[in-house]
Amino acid sequence: MWLECARTVAARDFAAQVRQALLNIVEILGQAKAKPEHIARMTWYVLDKSEYMAAAKEMVRLIERSSGDTIRP
Repeated sequence: MWLECARTVAARDFAAQVRQALLNIVEILGQAKAKPEHIARMTWYVLDKSEYMAAAKEMVRLIERSSGDTIRP
């Protein structure tokens, strides 16, 4: 099944890429009648650790918005 969100070109900004990936995941889960809380674990592969660390606060905000949960350290 082709997803409408899969037609979107990835942004160059790291946080924007994370946002799009999360939107894609939520869409796929929805098609399976599942929700983000059904995910047990996700593995992320990044090419630039400094870019990842610089976007960390924004990524936490995006993950919390997509899952409905608050991430605690």
